Amino acid sequence: MPTHKINCTFCGSSNTLLLYKHKYHPYITQHGPIDFYKCKYCKSGFTYPLPTSTSLANLYASFCDGLNPNTKKMRLESSFDKWFNQCINNALNYSQKKYTSKDYFTWIDIGAGGGELSKLMSKKFPRSKGVAIDFHPRPKFLDDCKNLEWLQVDLNKKGFGSIFRSKFDLVFSITVIEHILIPNVFISDCLSIMKNTGTFYITAPAFGSLASRILKGRWSYLIFGEHINIPSKRGIILLMSQEANNKQFNKPIIFSRSIILPYPLVYYLKHFGLNNIANFFSEKICLSLPTGILEAGVCFKNEPLTSR
Repeated sequence: MPTHKINCTFCGSSNTLLLYKHKYHPYITQHGPIDFYKCKYCKSGFTYPLPTSTSLANLYASFCDGLNPNTKKMRLESSFDKWFNQCINNALNYSQKKYTSKDYFTWIDIGAGGGELSKLMSKKFPRSKGVAIDFHPRPKFLDDCKNLEWLQVDLNKKGFGSIFRSKFDLVFSITVIEHILIPNVFISDCLSIMKNTGTFYITAPAFGSLASRILKGRWSYLIFGEHINIPSKRGIILLMSQEANNKQFNKPIIFSRSIILPYPLVYYLKHFGLNNIANFFSEKICLSLPTGILEAGVCFKNEPLTSR
């Protein structure tokens, strides 16, 4: 047991508890050992010490489009359009703007993975201008998205927002922050590229959720060494409030709440190893379950959208 104080990566509290010691990644078993802590104040979970840059590079080198091989295979066999459409619609609701297919606006998908959300945004809003960023090259899946630019970016590098000359109306980051080494630096960079009338919208596993408390070490989002920092609803509010205050935004609205995850039923069954049962169901059947996911972000009461 360490004798010095170990601070939560979301709220900074030193009132922390070691939950899991010397664990390894469930699929890339050489990645580890990992110690995982819980913050008693904000209820978030975090890794300490952090994985080295070399170990992370080796982990992600074995992935495809930001996903470990097991997850990638299951996702290729299922449709996640309902989930990504939910994220888009929720972000639009928080933005308080009436975006239509005729409107020009800008958006960015941070940690775009396979590009599913980016493609839906590109097709739904053909006059918009989108950017997608992640550490890997542009997926061929996005070849027909002419209003979308892809940039290969290290999201753990401080100041990645400085590569952009202009700011965005909508900033998305869907289940990315749990992969990030230093969450406050990441949130600061995300906010730095959002317009002062814009919307920042993220989703993440919710540590301290009912699902995480019931399933404990079997909770599907507890992936040692890959999901490095997992916020609670309270932890993400505290972190975003601090970073929004640092940016001196004018009366930002900070939000965080639990959401239902409408993944396909086939995906859930395969995730729990029930492949034979999964074969009897259609990929199109989505099942909404409280699996322990939160949405959070920063938004404002915005001015009317200008069309071009």
